[in-house]
Amino acid sequence: MFTMEAFLDALTLEPVGEDRYRAPNIKTDYGMVFGGQLLAQVTFAALIGQEGKAVKTCHTVFARPASAEEPLDISVDRSEEHTSELQS
Repeated sequence: MFTMEAFLDALTLEPVGEDRYRAPNIKTDYGMVFGGQLLAQVTFAALIGQEGKAVKTCHTVFARPASAEEPLDISVDRSEEHTSELQS
């Protein structure tokens, strides 16, 4: 089980380029990234620099597990003015 402090720490995204971020992971007993953590991190990444905007919908598929041992690399593709596509 993880703490709320660990979850909030995982939302601290490190900029590593234009619309690219590195995110720490919450350590879990099962060694994989918690899906709720990933969803929160990519939502935060999409909203960086988008003051006054809000997330209205989100669709995702967790196609394969991510290891909690390495930080996640998140990129945001702002392909249109009003939408963002996320990859992690």
